Amino acid sequence: MQVCLNGDWLEVAVSRLDELLRQQGFGPAADGNFVVAVEQCLIQPAQYHELELADGMRIDVLGAMTGG
Repeated sequence: MQVCLNGDWLEVAVSRLDELLRQQGFGPAADGNFVVAVEQCLIQPAQYHELELADGMRIDVLGAMTGG
């Protein structure tokens, strides 16, 4: 199946959002440093393990930025 992650199309073999995030390096060490939007809807971290991926799904992982 293919999903679009941050504008890049990937062929993935995983079926859930939490698995995809871990595979792409957004594991426990990064918790709290990013938010995830699927089809432009924010997803709560508690739902990552419940969300089933679908072919063509668009996922954006957004990190916090600081500055002044």
